[in-house]
Amino acid sequence: MLASLAAGCGAGSSSSSAQPGPKVSATQMAQDEVSQMVLSDGDLPGYSLNSTGSETLQDQLPPRRTPGYKKIVRTFKASWLASEHSIVVGADGNVAFISSANLFRSKSAMRQVWKIEAIKIPGVRRKRYPAPAGAPPGSRLVYSNDGTHANFQLTWPQGRVIGVTFIGARPSDRFGKLAMSRISSFLAMAASAQARRIGDVEADGSAT
Repeated sequence: MLASLAAGCGAGSSSSSAQPGPKVSATQMAQDEVSQMVLSDGDLPGYSLNSTGSETLQDQLPPRRTPGYKKIVRTFKASWLASEHSIVVGADGNVAFISSANLFRSKSAMRQVWKIEAIKIPGVRRKRYPAPAGAPPGSRLVYSNDGTHANFQLTWPQGRVIGVTFIGARPSDRFGKLAMSRISSFLAMAASAQARRIGDVEADGSAT
């Protein structure tokens, strides 16, 4: 259509060409891809999207006191492309959790970061639980508490992506078997829905 308009306006010209559109940077392309990999409206019955946000490289780094911090920073700089999160809330507004996706340059780069994620951080109490039924393959369910903040994270590797479902807690909270069963089942359900989103993006060829 651009060529037709140009031909109509330039009566003395025998040919025309459309100007190329603005180039999209590799960084923006990666961010566009990863933004499709987090939970949104309609992914979980009874839950809706509250907000979304992109994340920086700095957001992915552990505290400086982490053993091998300088090497970890080098690994992330060489491996990481983009990250996105969404906050999803229940109909009553009382249950909110975070869905996050982290995209890396290659599957091997993702695997390097996946190993780093298991490093213990001084001052943070962590407890790993068995991966719940229905969670994506290779999932880790970990409770973390630094005395100020506490949370449960279900993370899993998928292609070039590390997916995360995350729910916060008060540091003083205690969790019995029933509570843990409910938390782990909920995170597995959310992770399964997010894994389908990641798989759809990969199937479209966007994350290859």
